[in-house]
Amino acid sequence: MSFKPDDRYQPNPYGSSDHDPLLVHLELAPECARDGAPVVVNEFRFRGPNGGNDEFIELFNRSCSPVNLSGWKLQGLSATGSWGDRVTLANVTLAPDQYYLLANTSSGGYRLSAQPDQTYGTGIADNRAVRLLDAQGQVVDLVGFASSGQYEGTGLPDGPTSGVSTQISWKRIPSGKDTNNNAQDFQYGNDWANPQNKESAFYGPN
Repeated sequence: MSFKPDDRYQPNPYGSSDHDPLLVHLELAPECARDGAPVVVNEFRFRGPNGGNDEFIELFNRSCSPVNLSGWKLQGLSATGSWGDRVTLANVTLAPDQYYLLANTSSGGYRLSAQPDQTYGTGIADNRAVRLLDAQGQVVDLVGFASSGQYEGTGLPDGPTSGVSTQISWKRIPSGKDTNNNAQDFQYGNDWANPQNKESAFYGPN
């Protein structure tokens, strides 16, 4: 069998033709988590460019089932080491891979574009901790800095306590990663805060 020269495929990096193979790239969300905490603190900060009240807590349903948050509580650790309620969550059900955003909207508080699903008015002290309790008062998730003494596994290295000029945050990459070790699960970044709310794309960019 013989071929005409123009029937043979010739790779062309500068153009395409009907002879070129079709290359398809698919990016799939990871499989839902069947074990461990169903809902986690997924991205957060306790200070931002507007000061100590410029904070948010993003929750994420990493499980394979819907989770009703009615009666759940978010608690923050004070500078003196005592836990206190920041917000009692509404009667809302999160689907798998869905986000929920909490933010401090008191004076000098959160101002990013993603609208919080619920707000609170008492801040969380720098380099302290936050925990999520279910309706029975059981700790579902705990995230803290090393100096707080409250964390899972190893605490996060302390962050800045003043002079923040960029949109900093700590986030799980990928969303929902949970090895029960805060230092392994979270990454810190400058100018990459990207909180998601209940209306955001499921498992969207974090």
